[in-house]
Amino acid sequence: MSGRVALVEPLTANQPLEVEAAGAHAGIYSSTVVSIDANQLVIMIPTRLTETLSLSPGDRLTVFYRGRVSKYGFDTAVRTLHQGRVVVEPPTAVTIASRRSPRIPLRNPQVRLERIEQGGTVVTGRGIDVSIRGLRVALPVGLAQWERVRVTVTLPDGPLAVEGEVVRVEPAGNEVVHGIYFTKLSAEQTARLRKLGQ
Repeated sequence: MSGRVALVEPLTANQPLEVEAAGAHAGIYSSTVVSIDANQLVIMIPTRLTETLSLSPGDRLTVFYRGRVSKYGFDTAVRTLHQGRVVVEPPTAVTIASRRSPRIPLRNPQVRLERIEQGGTVVTGRGIDVSIRGLRVALPVGLAQWERVRVTVTLPDGPLAVEGEVVRVEPAGNEVVHGIYFTKLSAEQTARLRKLGQ
C-alpha cells in the first residue's frame, strides 16, 4: 500500500456518498454505503430529488466521500444491481478529491445566479473559489439542494456563464455557502477553467 493510500480515511457502512455520473445522466447524485469488504462495495441506488440514476453493469462512476480531515474520491464500475442496491468494485486507488480538481480563489468574487426553476429569479453572492467541476459561492439566502441554476462568474479572461446544480448547502454565519456543480461545460469553457489551475 502506498503512503498516500495509507493516509486516506476508510469508507464505513452508512457513510454518505456523492456519486458522479457521466453521459446522458451526467451530474452528482446522493447515496449511502450499505456495506464494504475487500471484494465489493454495496451502495444504495444514487438519487437526486425524485430522479434515480439509471445504471447498468459496466457503467463507470466516480464516488466521493468526506472524512474528518479531507474529501476523498475514487473511480469504480457497476458490477450488479439488486433491490435498490448497487454492487460496485471496491476502491483500488483513493485520492484526496481536492487534488483531482484544485480550487482556485476568485479575484472578482461577484457571482450572479439565475434560478432556472424559480422563473429566472436572480440572486447575487460572493464567489469563494472555482474548479473545473464547480464553484463555491456564499449567498444571503439558502437554495434547495439539486436546484438548477445558471451561473455567471468573472474569470481573469472574462465572464463565464454556465449551467449547474446545487449539490451542497452549508449555513455559515449570516450567509449560506453553496457548492454548485457545473453540468453543461463546453470544451472551450473547460479549457478556460483548466488554465486557471496552471
